[in-house]
Amino acid sequence: MYYICKIIKLYKTVVNIDTMSKDITKIHDLVFRQSLSHKIVARDLLENHLDEKILDIIDLETLQLCNTSFIDEKIQESISDIVYTTTLKDGNPGYVSFLFEHQSTPSRIMPLRFLRYQLDIMEEHFKQCPKGKRKIPAVFCFLFYNGTRTPYPYSLNIFDLFYDRQLGEQTLAKPAILIDVTSMPDEEIKQHTVIGPLEWGQKHVRDDDMSPSLDIFIELLITIYNNPEIFINTDVYINTLLCYIVSEGNIKQQDEFINKLQTIPNLGEKTMGTLAQRWLAEGEAKGKAEGEAKGKLEVAKSMLNAGSDIAFITKVTGLPEELIIE
Repeated sequence: MYYICKIIKLYKTVVNIDTMSKDITKIHDLVFRQSLSHKIVARDLLENHLDEKILDIIDLETLQLCNTSFIDEKIQESISDIVYTTTLKDGNPGYVSFLFEHQSTPSRIMPLRFLRYQLDIMEEHFKQCPKGKRKIPAVFCFLFYNGTRTPYPYSLNIFDLFYDRQLGEQTLAKPAILIDVTSMPDEEIKQHTVIGPLEWGQKHVRDDDMSPSLDIFIELLITIYNNPEIFINTDVYINTLLCYIVSEGNIKQQDEFINKLQTIPNLGEKTMGTLAQRWLAEGEAKGKAEGEAKGKLEVAKSMLNAGSDIAFITKVTGLPEELIIE
């Protein structure tokens, strides 16, 4: 009896039953962690449950426990993460991971948790690799289940969680669809009625001078304004793009640009005023840097040369009419 009491006392100390209020879930978790922390136990699990083709790839002689936790804090209480690293037989690094789901009610979203877990491991490994040698390892996940509902009732295939399994298979872990506007021909952009102005602006905003290709941009804007049914918030969309180009782009022929903008039907005085204010802000900043306040006057003269009404120019710039037309 003495020895039995000693064993029970030791067991209570190890699993901390009293402080856990006999939380059986945490007891299962701790026992699993402590057991799988022994390399020989982990290796036996792998040898008994991994596919033979995988075992032929993994060098179990190099199996090593990894102490880093990769589990999201939100699911930390329900997942017991044991991670081992191995060196593959071809010399490439790899990970083998063990997860223990100890909830009495199985989780339908376990495949999603596993995916997040795998990505965390891959990202951490990538960060730790020297630059120039950064690759990501394969990650094998295991669900060690001992819940009261048996057998485990849910699929561990993440594609079974998708509304459309076929679409899931076509998107998950597939290359992203690349839209590289930097190499997209302007003639191709011209064919994109609504997205075209954004593509053009993003492509040319870093040009030394955007002026040579402005005709394409104007043409696209006219197409949108001539077809109001294709875009309800036309003014907001166009104003955003125009302000972006004026603020971030380089347009050396401002008067020509303003003149071309005035050929766009329904562009409106409000939009022109917004653009003028943007140019004024740029000009004032430039004037401060040069110790001169000529930026505002340059914008005013550009608007005048482009045919803008003098009363509108004075209203926007705040400059007297005589200074503008002299």
